[in-house]
Amino acid sequence: MDRGIKILVVDDDKDYNLYLTKFLSDEGYITRGITKPMDALPTLEQEKFHIVILDLKMPQISGTELLKEIKSKYPNVCVIILTGYPSFKTAVETMKLDAFDYLKKPFDLNDLRRALNNAQKTYCLIGSSKDKLKS
Repeated sequence: MDRGIKILVVDDDKDYNLYLTKFLSDEGYITRGITKPMDALPTLEQEKFHIVILDLKMPQISGTELLKEIKSKYPNVCVIILTGYPSFKTAVETMKLDAFDYLKKPFDLNDLRRALNNAQKTYCLIGSSKDKLKS
């Protein structure tokens, strides 16, 4: 079942990234995983993604900084935060930066499914309203 929704997974843990991209592919999403956070923006420039799943704690650049950059260049992309180090402070900070959802690792697969379904609905609403404005 191809949902036609493209998801970019940005997580420096190779095993976790592979697990997540396989799970999402099995769920019918078109996925690409990258383990180097500095590759996220060039990847988004080359290819359109509807959703980005972003780890917060990574080398080179924090997930929070990367979230800022993604949302400034691609405001219609839904970003879901996954973190193994959840805190009230980072949850509030990322939501203020327009993260779509914030999930802690390990997460319940149903919570991720729910977040993805909600993100898909929101993305489709944004896309369809912009299309209507153009016509």
